[in-house]
Amino acid sequence: MVGLSAFAFTRKAFGICSSTQPEWWRRPNPGHREILIERGGLTPKQLAAMTLEGWSIARQDERDERFGALTVQYPKRRLKAGRSMPVCGRCLAEDATPYLRRDWMIGWIAICPRHRTVLTRTCPGCERKLVSRGLRERDVIELQRCPRCEALLTDVGAEPAIDAAIKLQTAMLALKRTGASEIQGMGMIEWKAFTVILDLVLKAIWIKAKVNAREALFALILADLALDPDQRLTIDWRRNYGVLVVMAWMLAGWPDRLLQTLGLLNAPRIEDIVAELYDVDDATKQRVLNALGNAGDHRPKPESWQLWLADMVAEGTDFRALAREDTNWVRRDRLIAST
Repeated sequence: MVGLSAFAFTRKAFGICSSTQPEWWRRPNPGHREILIERGGLTPKQLAAMTLEGWSIARQDERDERFGALTVQYPKRRLKAGRSMPVCGRCLAEDATPYLRRDWMIGWIAICPRHRTVLTRTCPGCERKLVSRGLRERDVIELQRCPRCEALLTDVGAEPAIDAAIKLQTAMLALKRTGASEIQGMGMIEWKAFTVILDLVLKAIWIKAKVNAREALFALILADLALDPDQRLTIDWRRNYGVLVVMAWMLAGWPDRLLQTLGLLNAPRIEDIVAELYDVDDATKQRVLNALGNAGDHRPKPESWQLWLADMVAEGTDFRALAREDTNWVRRDRLIAST
């Protein structure tokens, strides 16, 4: 509105430099709060509605694409300077002055509940990911256009979101806001424990499972939700919306559907998956195991090669002799390891 970049405006209007902390707005420190209230003409309540002050935060849950497959596969990867900027084109089109909603910037939000559509993450023109550099952005921001090719984002035909995923996202926001709340199927649960359960499910799907088992799971979910089988290709299962669809389906029959999923994927034991998760204390692990119910009884079936070796062990086979004769390096290594 004033022709300044976010970086220049926050520095000139409020005397706050955002170069090293471009997302200080999430939980402003007392000094920042005082300046924003005084110079911005805001009440404390109005300011709180623009930030995440008082909201729970657990295990980097506000990180960009926190519950996406890539983050679960590479939890320690270094993030780029900007984060993805999901938007609802219809919301921006309706705004007198387009602005980013606070919820869009949390990191795992995928749906606009007002228009019941999946948020847009790529430009319809150049098809590149929409990115925000936060308050260190040094170019003038025009939110209704792609910053690269200037294509209008207000004209995007967004994908409709399913009701179950919309309800789950709403429940997750309430849980994050309050720290403990009701989740369908689980009852009362803490936000920290819920993030561990999400990671547990995602590790089982994206790290521990074979491709054909994962595809069978997605087909089952689509059938149970009465969705078109072609949505296997339109739903991006690796990103936020796909995660919400999976969890919405699972929670509708919790914990039986989790147990069914673990069996279909032939996942490791729950205890083994949880043990691999970082930054989880013993008390939280116990709360997670309590919330999983009978799914905690899951045990993986032995692989065919494990049964093959077990039979040969029982017969007293000379594994070193077999290894010397076998030309298949995979079988040879397993034979040597079994001696």
